[in-house]
Amino acid sequence: MNRPDAWLACTLAGLRAVEEARIDEAASFWRDSCTFADHLPDEDPRRAAALSNLGLGELIAGRRTQAIAALSAARTQWRNVEAWVQRMDIPSTASSSMFHFLLAANHPDVLTGLRRKKYLTLCAGAAALTDSIYDQVCADSTEPDHALLRTQAIHAAFGEDATGTRVLVDLTGASLPARRVRIVKSTEAQWRSVAKNTVVEMRPLIDAAYLTVGLKPDSGDGAHAHRD
Repeated sequence: MNRPDAWLACTLAGLRAVEEARIDEAASFWRDSCTFADHLPDEDPRRAAALSNLGLGELIAGRRTQAIAALSAARTQWRNVEAWVQRMDIPSTASSSMFHFLLAANHPDVLTGLRRKKYLTLCAGAAALTDSIYDQVCADSTEPDHALLRTQAIHAAFGEDATGTRVLVDLTGASLPARRVRIVKSTEAQWRSVAKNTVVEMRPLIDAAYLTVGLKPDSGDGAHAHRD
């Protein structure tokens, strides 16, 4: 198994483990995904997702110091990913319509700009998930306008119903197991649907963004508990 495939396998295994409340297993899987991601190119988006998920796993397990370290690194990595998208020569997708082909032929800069904006929006949404977790673990009372901007970034990237279709861990334990399992399946289906229509060059970003796990905004004080 090559490293990108190993990263994906560990990431999905960790996602399923945390949804089944196997917290230590989830953190272990995400730690392994970080190990594989370390061998990917410096600006590979999967490095950011691996660090973000590990940070969340450490937070849930009560290891606050380790969570802060991983999340801080993830935030830096998402900024590197944004710079990568800005420079990336983004090819057209195989499923592009005739309209897009004509637009590319007559106004290539316009089409390239639209594609780039789409991927930058996705990157910003995933980074907002990481930032929200970081604020929780640091017990940071984020300004209301900053919190709103992050919510808007998540909705712009993943849809207005993002809280119902993504894996969002609830540290208060209020979610029913059946609800968590349904969310996992929905997230994987959404990711697979988008991924299959994405050009190879941009698959790392799609995989990273859609498989970055978030924290429910109303998780409350449970996010602040720690053992270390």
